[in-house]
Amino acid sequence: MAEWLLPGDPRWRDMLLEVEHDFYHLPCYAEVMAENDDGVPRAYYDVRSGGAILIPLLLRKIPSTDDDMPWLDAVSPYGYASPVYHDGVTEEELKQAFADYIEAGAKAGLVTTFIRLHPLLSKKMTSEKVAMAISGNINSALNTSGATVSIDLTQSEGELDQQLRSNHKRNIKSLCAAGFTTSVDNWDDYPLFRHLYSQTMQRVNATAYYQFGETYFHRLRDCLGSALHLCTVMANTGDVACGGLFTKVGGIVQYHLGATADDYSNCAPSKLMFYAVRKWAKSEGARILHLGGGLGGKRDTLFEFKRGFATHVHPFHTVKIIHNDPIYRQITGQWMKKAMGGIQQRDDYFPIYRRSHVV
Repeated sequence: MAEWLLPGDPRWRDMLLEVEHDFYHLPCYAEVMAENDDGVPRAYYDVRSGGAILIPLLLRKIPSTDDDMPWLDAVSPYGYASPVYHDGVTEEELKQAFADYIEAGAKAGLVTTFIRLHPLLSKKMTSEKVAMAISGNINSALNTSGATVSIDLTQSEGELDQQLRSNHKRNIKSLCAAGFTTSVDNWDDYPLFRHLYSQTMQRVNATAYYQFGETYFHRLRDCLGSALHLCTVMANTGDVACGGLFTKVGGIVQYHLGATADDYSNCAPSKLMFYAVRKWAKSEGARILHLGGGLGGKRDTLFEFKRGFATHVHPFHTVKIIHNDPIYRQITGQWMKKAMGGIQQRDDYFPIYRRSHVV
């Protein structure tokens, strides 16, 4: 039996008490991201004899179609909201659940689904299990979409220091010598961090999607409570040079958002921030500090910056599902005609009609 759960349905939160998960799976987080993504939060909940499968999603109306039908698509809430399931669910039940989801999505008006898998929840929705579950379905695909970086906090401080890239070590030492200091959970700095985040997004010409407003930051803290942590780096002038939001759930500390003041961008204070959070997270008993990857999961300069802190690299996988192939082709054709004058261009972005600009 499968249902679409609302965030207030107790079965959503109750199931998370029984399975390995991260903050991305929380119903309140789906609500926070739904406002930013112009969607509605739902969880696809499928009960089998061995247990249940839950997929957190945002359902969004597909824009700019030439059809009166209110077609929808689905996407994971921002981050790594892998499907999760009870240990008793068999591989055959998992495979049938995915097949049923594709059919149920089509009946609900979904055209596509895009799911981001969690790189670290190895006991749950691994890429191998997803590959098995969607095998034989021509409208589903598992993709390697990049890589992420993590720090194994079970190692000693000496071992962790050895993994620091030499220029990171020099910069951290220079920052400390210049009087830069760090603090964790000084929430008086939160308004300053929100200002720096906006400043940073403007400096790097981030898309509108990443320019989270004040309401987002208030709701995120209300949602996550004690699982959300703020690290700030102060210059010797008393200015906040940079800051970052981190979460701690189930032994995993996640880097969520970061910001650096314009006046301090050249001295890379975020290196000191990650170094301080590494020490804090280890002292808190966390086993992994996950720094994430590059923009869109790519191995870009951001990814290489993070690689300077650790040697552990994880493949980042995504799942692409087409529920209604004729409508997907129709909508894609309409978008291509409007965006590129009818010129067909190869593009791995999925679904292509969600791309806001032509690359």
